Amino acid sequence: MIILRLVIFLRYVFLPYDKFTPYLSVGGGFDYNTNGVGLSTDRFMPKIKGSFGLEYMVRKNLGLSVSSGWNYYLSDRFDGARNGRYNDASWGISVGMKFYFLKLKQKVAYF
Repeated sequence: MIILRLVIFLRYVFLPYDKFTPYLSVGGGFDYNTNGVGLSTDRFMPKIKGSFGLEYMVRKNLGLSVSSGWNYYLSDRFDGARNGRYNDASWGISVGMKFYFLKLKQKVAYF
């Protein structure tokens, strides 16, 4: 089984040098699975993706994040059935930790 997800998106960070950094992203891509994407039998399914979130910088190289994302599939077959007149969509919530390996060139006042 081969599973592949490719998304290209733009992210806008509202307060990039503060301890709390909210962000918004939008983009597009596709999901690919040799056994079928979601509950469908389709191997390839294009989508539009959007998300928003908040990152808290614990240290200069460590951030904790929480975000919510939405996927709008350009097909009505993600759930395995063609129902209604709208395409399928899914959403989710994620919590994570980010490590930054590159040094910041700009000094940040709160550290």
